Amino acid sequence: MGSHFKERLNDPASRLTGMFVKFPTLETMEILASAGLDFVIFDREHGPLAVDTVYSRVVAAECSGMAALIRLRGHDTPTANTFLDPGASRSLVPH
Repeated sequence: MGSHFKERLNDPASRLTGMFVKFPTLETMEILASAGLDFVIFDREHGPLAVDTVYSRVVAAECSGMAALIRLRGHDTPTANTFLDPGASRSLVPH
């Protein structure tokens, strides 16, 4: 599902559900995936999520069928690439 996120996002007939995630636990990914969410947004701008935590959660989300989006803390391209490498579908740049 994560790999088809862009197509589903652009499809007017498609309805996607997701939420912001600030919890640093793997169990959160399992619960959200079993609830049927299409995507999660890991909020690094306002949340205390470390790079290594988000990296592993991106992998868990994508393997669970959810698209993983990352809300970055700033306009740092190397940091964005760090999250795109494990399979994040998109990154959100603040401001």
